[in-house]
Amino acid sequence: QVEEAASGRKGGGDDDVEVRKGMSMREIRAAMEEADAAEAQGAAVEGEDEALEPSLMRKARKARDAKRESKKSALASKAQAFMPEEETEVDLRSTNYAINKNKGLTRKRKKEDRNARVKNRNRYERAVKRRKGAVQEVREASADGTYSGEATGLRTNVRKSVKLG
Repeated sequence: QVEEAASGRKGGGDDDVEVRKGMSMREIRAAMEEADAAEAQGAAVEGEDEALEPSLMRKARKARDAKRESKKSALASKAQAFMPEEETEVDLRSTNYAINKNKGLTRKRKKEDRNARVKNRNRYERAVKRRKGAVQEVREASADGTYSGEATGLRTNVRKSVKLG
């Protein structure tokens, strides 16, 4: 109802509307012939178009144009409000790894997993450490032939035998 009052319309869809007398086909054809004749003479025909269209259509066109203009100006002012005056490059943050590499929404992986060479080197180091616990290292004898005990010292709490039974 508020929109109807604002647009100048009265009543709803169920209300009876008075019958308007439209232009007959003969009148329309005559007006078009006059327009063609005027155009052939080179005269600019401006007021004739408005005479052909009913007043309701004229009002609707003006209302539409006004609405478009107001919407355009509102959009321009809104865009200007969000546009910064000038951008300073000193304050801008640099992009992160995911954006630089175009990762999207991938799961977080360890940094080691990204580099196959490093991952395999670390796997080898872990395997060597596990092997040291299972197999005793063979040590070279000293150059002068003397025995100076175990280089790392004897450990009484380490047993390298297997109990049977």
